[in-house]
Parts: sequence; C-alpha cells; structure tokens
Amino acid sequence: YQLIANLGSGSSGIVEKVKHVQTGQIYARKRIPLRMIQRKSEAVRKRAQDEIQVMKILSGHDHIVSVVGSYQTDRHLSILIYPVADEDLASFLDRVEGSRDVSKEHEDILSRSFGCLASGLAFMHQRHIRHGDIKPSNILLHQGHILYADFGIARDTSLLDQNRTTGHPGQFTKRYAPPEVFDYMPRGRSADVFSLGCVYVEILA
Repeated sequence: YQLIANLGSGSSGIVEKVKHVQTGQIYARKRIPLRMIQRKSEAVRKRAQDEIQVMKILSGHDHIVSVVGSYQTDRHLSILIYPVADEDLASFLDRVEGSRDVSKEHEDILSRSFGCLASGLAFMHQRHIRHGDIKPSNILLHQGHILYADFGIARDTSLLDQNRTTGHPGQFTKRYAPPEVFDYMPRGRSADVFSLGCVYVEILA
C-alpha cells in the first residue's frame, strides 16, 4: 500500500489514507504499533481484534464504514477501512457554524443526518453491537454521506450473559456520556441512544 496522507492519530494508533498499488483503490488504514501491544499487554491486541470482528458483523450498512481486511507486519497491526472520509461531523459542524451563509447542500446533509444516524444505530443494536463512543468526531462524511466509525471500544453483547454491563466503563467522552456511565451503573443500548441525542442537539444548535 502506498501512503498518501496522514489523517489523524489517537491513543490506539494512527489513521492514514493509502492506495492499493495494484488496483488504485483508496482506503483508510488504521495502524496500531506492535510495540504498543507489547507494552500494554495482550489487552490491546484483543481490542484490535474485537474491533475488526465488530466491523465485520456490521458490514454492509449504508451508514457504517466497512472493514476491508487486516494484516500484520513486523512493526504494525493494520486495519483497512472503506470509504475514506472527507471530514468528520465535528469539523463539518465547526465549518458550518463559522460560515455566514449555510449552503443548500450543507442544509441537506444536516437534515438527512438524523434519519441516517438513527438507521445506523438501529442496525448496530439489532446485531447486538453497542458502539460506546458516539460523538461527532466518530461520525464521518464521505461525499455528503454520513457514516459511523471508530469501533475501538464497541461491544458485541451477544457474547455477554446480559445486554447490560457494569463496573468502570473505561474510555468514554464525558460530553456525550449518559448519567449511568458517570456513576458506573449498569448500562445498555440506551447509553448509545443518549449519546446520539447529544449529537442531535449539536446539529440543531
């Protein structure tokens, strides 16, 4: 794969825009350094493998990014994702808020986003997946198309004895987290619904 651009980085690795040399197809590649996996134990490797499995379960929905494949080199574990976003919803909302005149195209994207995001979340929950970190920066836009992304802390609840989890939630974004997450109370799919409601409020604002 040929590196085209760096798209961003986070606690679990970096995201790049790459091109398949033979086909010319463009993908997003999430790379997790193996030294991070070795330093932070097998838990990081399992999280990456769980993320790949969750995305495979959700493959095929119009408003969820698709995992194309994964591979490992001597230095990285890589996940290939399609499509490559033009920007995330957080950047889009900042740009719209900063402009004097909102274009008809931008209005159409925002008005469509409610149904698109509701459809995507319903699809996740039907397949027993809880996203766990719904927020504008984890929602992507590709040619005006809305897509959920970043399933790094998502859970497949079909593997649990019950749909609700307890204890410390680990990583979460306070601004979009429901009260039960703050209080370490039992939480289920309604936590995703609360987070999506917070996103809706930002869109409307």
